[in-house]
Amino acid sequence: MARADTMDLMLNIFETRASALDAAGNDEGLHEASTRLATWIESTEGKLSQRELIALIHIGAIVFREGVRQWD
Repeated sequence: MARADTMDLMLNIFETRASALDAAGNDEGLHEASTRLATWIESTEGKLSQRELIALIHIGAIVFREGVRQWD
């Protein structure tokens, strides 16, 4: 599968999951997402490559930043 196809597939999965969360009445926001990501990263200590860890921390930083912007 080509990279663009994989990216589209993942974005579609995210969209479908987001719709399912809404339908279930799940109102978790960016704060909860940041907390879940931080907890998961911590649980994988020593199992992720440096590249994977940097990518996840980058994602976490964006989620955190956007959460702060919403809280202000």
